[in-house]
Parts: sequence; structure tokens; C-alpha cells
Amino acid sequence: MEYVLWVAQALLALLFGVVGVTQVVWPRPFAEKLFLTFGSVRALGVAEVAVAPAVVGPQGMGMAPLVTSVAAWLMAALCFWLAVRLTKQQWPSYATACLLVMVVTVFVAVFRMPF
Repeated sequence: MEYVLWVAQALLALLFGVVGVTQVVWPRPFAEKLFLTFGSVRALGVAEVAVAPAVVGPQGMGMAPLVTSVAAWLMAALCFWLAVRLTKQQWPSYATACLLVMVVTVFVAVFRMPF
């Protein structure tokens, strides 16, 4: 189970990092699909890049599993918001992908809780 969690954490950090950098560098496609301003898309990208290392870093250094869990919950909330937004904009396949990523983030968040 520990290996599954580490693989999930690494994949989530990589996914959110890449998507976040893409949103910061090239916000136009995201802004068009989500009907947001370029500034809003860039802010989402910066948030994703900032939270991505927190999914792996604290747990890897043995500091605080709570930080990892909180970061995963924040990512799950972001995925849910994006899925709702994409569903309203008639992009159900993208919303489904967001929900699948959300399921993985909730898995990590629940099993990394220190309780």
C-alpha cells in the first residue's frame, strides 16, 4: 500500500506541476474552455505549481504527513471546481478527467492523514 501511495503522490505532483506551468506559460486554451481571464488562469497555474511539491516533499522528508494530506485535499477541491466549471461549459470529457484525478487525490489525502 505504501508503494501505491508514493506512486500516486509522484504522479499527482508531476501532473499538477506540468498543468500549472502550462497554464502560466500558455493560458489561452484554458481561458477559452473555462471562460476565465488570462490572469485567473495564470493564478490557478501558480497555485497548482505551488501545491504540487507539497504532495511529495513533506512526506518524503518525514516532516509532516498532515501537510501532504492538506495539499491533496486542496488539489481535490480544485479538481472538483474545474469539473463543475467544465460541465457547465459543455466539456464533459474534460470534466470526467478532472473527476478521475480528484479520486486519486482524495485517495492520497485520506491515506496520508496522520490519524
